[in-house]
Amino acid sequence: MNLSERNQEYNLNLSEVLTKSDKIFHIVFNKEGLIINFSERLPEKLGFSQDEFSNLSLHKVFDFRISEISKNLNELNEISSEINLIQKNKNFLFTKTIFLKNNENIISLSMPASEYQNIKELNNRLIKTLHTNMEIFEGQSSSEENIFSDILEKIKNLVNYDKSIIFLLEGDTLVTKVQTGFKDYPANYKKVITDKDKILNYILSNGKSIIDNNNEFNSSILKELGFADDIEFSAIISPLKIRETVYGFIILIQNQPDKYEESDVSILETISSTASYLIKDAELSQVFKMQLKILKENITERTKTLELIKEQNKKILEADKIKNEFLANMSHELRTPLNAIIGFSEALNLKIFGELNEKQSEYIRDINSSGIHLLGMINDLLDLSKIESGKMQLSKEIFNVKSAIKEALNIVSPLLIQKKQNLKFECKDESFEISADRRKFHQILYNLISNAIKFTPENGDIEIKATKDGKFLKVSVKDNGIGIAREFHEKIFGKFQQVDSSFSTKQGSTGLGLTITKELVKLHDGKIILESRLNKGATFIFTLPIKD
Repeated sequence: MNLSERNQEYNLNLSEVLTKSDKIFHIVFNKEGLIINFSERLPEKLGFSQDEFSNLSLHKVFDFRISEISKNLNELNEISSEINLIQKNKNFLFTKTIFLKNNENIISLSMPASEYQNIKELNNRLIKTLHTNMEIFEGQSSSEENIFSDILEKIKNLVNYDKSIIFLLEGDTLVTKVQTGFKDYPANYKKVITDKDKILNYILSNGKSIIDNNNEFNSSILKELGFADDIEFSAIISPLKIRETVYGFIILIQNQPDKYEESDVSILETISSTASYLIKDAELSQVFKMQLKILKENITERTKTLELIKEQNKKILEADKIKNEFLANMSHELRTPLNAIIGFSEALNLKIFGELNEKQSEYIRDINSSGIHLLGMINDLLDLSKIESGKMQLSKEIFNVKSAIKEALNIVSPLLIQKKQNLKFECKDESFEISADRRKFHQILYNLISNAIKFTPENGDIEIKATKDGKFLKVSVKDNGIGIAREFHEKIFGKFQQVDSSFSTKQGSTGLGLTITKELVKLHDGKIILESRLNKGATFIFTLPIKD
């Protein structure tokens, strides 16, 4: 897809988002000031029907300040203003609005002041939730004894509470794993769930979190747990679950009513989703320890021991499958708030909602670049999980090799310019074609070329050569960078592996690029090898079958 097509697709997507948005409202007026297009949800926001609103004019939609703005638009193409939208009941809806002159039309983009503030606050909480989720995931080595306390400590930074409990289910019995804030909490407290426990049974059957504000379910979570409920309180009860199976609960309680909102529920569910898999992972770690203990004690009942190990290995395989699914699901779940963070930070950086001072602009750029970096890491994790679960499919087509390589070079050319590096590309056969997945062919090249750029110093040389080798396409990517010692030649293709040097540490990456590259080459029934010596540069060579 060329730049023009990408811009056209972007504009279509943006137009569709604005039409359906309930946060930013757009209206298009013709040169007579009559409405010709508007956001679907705006009439309802102002108390009009769709037909009523479509018959309004520019001066009936905005307050008296629109006269001066209309006049100034004859000289200026863009005006940002604080102005009221007029509701049907003649009340005002205060907004921050941008007016744009487009040919003979006037376009207005309005955001209610309350929504503007809410979006800023939500962005901050989303960013904090994202980092907390990553911290929990990276800290998965915690022991089973500590993981529950660690999770509650992380949650405290995002959702406030006075009391908290984490329960796990054993059959129909809730077993306390950790609690905070309760006075005289019974040691080793357990609770058998019965038919009378409406809240607990609702969550078990639906797998959804709820807010409990004093007997909304003709019951209360404190009463169901057997504690005094004669005080005012509010609580969130969120399930711990794998797929659709609930195996525990996280309960947060504040000593005042109506303290929790749906945004608190969403944040707790995000944390619970990650915590659910890590808790199970910690339990499986205990299984490994038990296996070692059994082997060390030389249990004489050999048959019984082998059966136990067989069963535990089955659980390990299931855990690995669950982890792959978790990586895929987590990547999709994180992409949505990340794309929102990137989109809103770009909108703020473009000053759509008003001017920013220098420090604010710096922070917005940091948020945007960090979001893009995290999105790249998540995409790597998603690609790897698809490959390992066997869901990565090839979409083969016949294409010109030289053109495809040039397309990949266009993507990395800004990186080459930035480091003032010299690139030489050779493909003597102009008509050389191959049957392969074009997008994945680009990904293989991008990973190898960007690696060469990253580990080659400024003013260095990079050489790319494509030749026909019998029934195979042979592509080499050669640089005169830092090189790779022989003992690391196989290691660098492993997951999360990086060459142990101060230079590579400074560059920063997920350590998945070469792993994904090798797997994509293997999917094409090809091979990849490395030729390199320390401080003598590196050459990656891969071969792909020319035809199926």
